[in-house]
Amino acid sequence: MCSNPAYFDGRLYFGLWDGRFLSVDIDSRQIAWSFETNGKMYSSPSVNEEVIVFGNFDHHIYAIDRMTGRERWRFRTDNEIGLSSPAIYHGTTFIGSRDGCVYAIDIESGSVRWKFDSGSAVDSSPVIAEGLVHFGNESALFVLDHETGYEVTRYKAPAGTCVLDGGTAYVPSGDSVLSIS
Repeated sequence: MCSNPAYFDGRLYFGLWDGRFLSVDIDSRQIAWSFETNGKMYSSPSVNEEVIVFGNFDHHIYAIDRMTGRERWRFRTDNEIGLSSPAIYHGTTFIGSRDGCVYAIDIESGSVRWKFDSGSAVDSSPVIAEGLVHFGNESALFVLDHETGYEVTRYKAPAGTCVLDGGTAYVPSGDSVLSIS
């Protein structure tokens, strides 16, 4: 296994080094379906009632039907999807790419709602709270409006994936943790 699994309604979903993405039934411990990609996956999937979304080293973001394993859509970025895992919020999936951009993609159609260029590779996973998308790269923590991609603010410091607690974001930065309110 390469990515962390996601669990939903009795099934585990995860990617493998060989490019396969699997759905495994927990009760029977059998593979329900397998989906082939052209690259390995570090990106962990996000899942809702209908669809699974994940990124891949083959530069693509995939949306797969949760029950059948059939591809609904794929979107190609200008570089690989490394460690960034997608977040699903209000019909949109948000994910970072090593091309420096965070993408907001309509979960149904696969069309790009907006893209934000952060200036360097995004390996952190977007976190959404109160309509704001939080993510980091090697130079800053960014906060964007989830509907428009408008930059609300940025904090100058190398930042990874943040954790939100109430109105405070905790962000790994170098050998310390930033606390931003």
